[in-house]
Amino acid sequence: MDNKAFDSKRIAQGYAKRPWLHKSVIEQIKKDCSLPKDFMFKNGLDVGCGAGLSTKALRLICDKVTGTDIAESMIEVCDEIYGTDPSYSFYAAKAEETRIPNKKYDIVTAAGCINWVEKEVHD
Repeated sequence: MDNKAFDSKRIAQGYAKRPWLHKSVIEQIKKDCSLPKDFMFKNGLDVGCGAGLSTKALRLICDKVTGTDIAESMIEVCDEIYGTDPSYSFYAAKAEETRIPNKKYDIVTAAGCINWVEKEVHD
């Protein structure tokens, strides 16, 4: 995969301005899982977070969220948007190289990147 495909500040800033449809997905998850209205997971992971719109939606049901993306510029934009809020953290990584956390993740999303994950893992 071309690691540079989404790694430009202009593209990342454009992603941050897309319509925020992600909230409806989270609302459907709550409904499908019969979660109480005020239910919150402790720790969530959003793999392939892009400019953080999906991470923002995941935060609706998580006390703390971590977003990862392969593109450094996407993480840069996330840090600019959410950097002062301690309930968010972001780092650059391939999906298949996500760090093992100090505290377990209660929920993981990866909808926006699953088609980009390498099928073969090389040592």
